[in-house]
Amino acid sequence: MNRFSASLSVAVPLAMLIAMPLAARAEGARAEIRLVQAAQPPDAQVPEEDKDKDKDKAKRKGRPKEEERAKAEDERRRQERAKDDAARAKSEAERKSKEDQARAEAEKRKQEQDKKAAERPSRDKADRARLTREQKPTEEKAKAEDEEARKERAKLEQQRAKLLKEREAAERERAKARQANQRQHEEELKRQEERLQAEERRLKEREDKLKQRGERTRQLTDEQRRRAEELRERAKDLKTTERRLDRLEDVQRQRQRRIEEGGRIVIDEPDRRRIVKDKDRLVIRHDETARLRFVTRDVRTERRRDGITVYIFTRGDGIQIVSEVDDDGRLIRRYRRTPQGRQIVLIDNSRFYRRDRPFFEISVNLPPPVIRIPRERYIVEYSRASEDELYETLLAPPVERLGRTYSLDEIRYSHELRARMRRIDLDEINFEFGSWEVTADQMPTLERLAGAINRVLRRSPDEVFLIEGYTDAVGSEEDNLSLSDRRAEAVAVILSEVFEVPPENLVTQGYGEQFLKVETEGPERANRRVAVRRITPMLSQGR
Repeated sequence: MNRFSASLSVAVPLAMLIAMPLAARAEGARAEIRLVQAAQPPDAQVPEEDKDKDKDKAKRKGRPKEEERAKAEDERRRQERAKDDAARAKSEAERKSKEDQARAEAEKRKQEQDKKAAERPSRDKADRARLTREQKPTEEKAKAEDEEARKERAKLEQQRAKLLKEREAAERERAKARQANQRQHEEELKRQEERLQAEERRLKEREDKLKQRGERTRQLTDEQRRRAEELRERAKDLKTTERRLDRLEDVQRQRQRRIEEGGRIVIDEPDRRRIVKDKDRLVIRHDETARLRFVTRDVRTERRRDGITVYIFTRGDGIQIVSEVDDDGRLIRRYRRTPQGRQIVLIDNSRFYRRDRPFFEISVNLPPPVIRIPRERYIVEYSRASEDELYETLLAPPVERLGRTYSLDEIRYSHELRARMRRIDLDEINFEFGSWEVTADQMPTLERLAGAINRVLRRSPDEVFLIEGYTDAVGSEEDNLSLSDRRAEAVAVILSEVFEVPPENLVTQGYGEQFLKVETEGPERANRRVAVRRITPMLSQGR
């Protein structure tokens, strides 16, 4: 109704404006006719009928033009109304579209809020489960240590009760001896008393050691470490340094150097180490059985028809370590044999072994890995890490997916392949210039590393760890390569002898000055270091 009223209010004034000129023209035509009639003579006046006919004719002549103009005006008004209607329809459509869009956005926001509200309980539950998983190993470790201490204390109490019973028996015997006046029996009882006292002292010492072992890691503070470092610095003297240099000089004097075909330089050292310099490569190989022979001592050998020598090392617990090596000392297989006859294969290079392929030609060309974890988790500084963090690092998978397994020599002599595994830098173990000796005051610092390795081995007894030795850039390349190889071996021996890490689960390799931690040509203690990494995911074990 409003739309019709608005159209009518526009149409009426327009019609009036159109009718007024038409009326004016008609009036003008009638005035002209009157003037013409007045100018004619009387006799020339037209009869009335003719006049009426002329008027009708004039009206009929002017009417089509007026109708055409009216029709054109109506068409124009109709088009304007159509435009107005189209504009209003467009405006209405835009308004509805905006309203629909606003309703859709509001509905979307409501759905997102409902989704977040629905996901919040499951996310909270997942967070609680993750925290529970992280706390569980620590709680289990504490429970295990408490249980071990409880068992040990119970054992000590049993032994102490047994000693008390023996002492009471001895007192009764002494009373009998006094009554019977048996001097010789009295002396025997006295010796027995001394033995019992010594046994009690030994048990007390064991109990004290057990307590110290449980409190040692908690009592070590940063201040104590700094004091220990200062004491180590004061303990260095010229005489010790000269003695260590003499040891390196002994190795230098006993080296045998020769040049082989193609200009390759081969240096043989007295303890079956061989350094090979071929073009731009410098590598070292050592006797794989020497460290096991030093740690286990009980060894026998068998010579097979194919030229392979089998070394069988027997530990005190009856476990045998079997190593198969060729005439050059290259390790082909290593496995552990339990007293029950079960075999656990640790290293199996048999499918890669070729007698005619020298060890210094073995390598794998790979691009550097893409590291997507923080650097402090990729290369862990030993002094800043707890035993749990060391355990996590040693148990971590490769940082990139591996296409296959590799031989031990491929891992040893391929830097980019080794870089696929995270490593621990033993920054608390430092070596004097020209020395591969781990001093006695540094040995306790290896306890956390040994604990982490043994935890991994309790979970998986076939794990293998590579211990890497490095030097600074002072001295010749050959001396530094030999020093680094001996440093890695020295750390491995201490881990096995002092902290009971199975020697068969360790392999060692020296790299000399090839990978400096601090880029300097001068003496740098940080470059004289040892690193450890787990290599089992890369290593072929014959499976």
